[in-house]
Amino acid sequence: MKRVLFVFLAATILFTTGCSNSDQWEGYVYPDKKNPLFCRSSGKFKSLEECKEMSMAMLKRTDSLEKGYYNCGKNCNNQQDSFYQLKCEEKVRGNW
Repeated sequence: MKRVLFVFLAATILFTTGCSNSDQWEGYVYPDKKNPLFCRSSGKFKSLEECKEMSMAMLKRTDSLEKGYYNCGKNCNNQQDSFYQLKCEEKVRGNW
């Protein structure tokens, strides 16, 4: 009985930790394509889709859909001041 309980607990732990998604996406909005030095953070998100949606909403809110763009980065380090200096596993540019 103890062996069955141990196997059940071990399987439960493996399945719950193995299925967790610890990826984090960071978004940066550039209201003016001609001025990439000015950007605003759109936040940190659990998925690329959330990052894209919030970044596009931010561009729309600031009337920058026509002249701005955004970047979303996956699992970036936070040691730099600029998105372009961040080391990320993946970077996606949108509204370009």
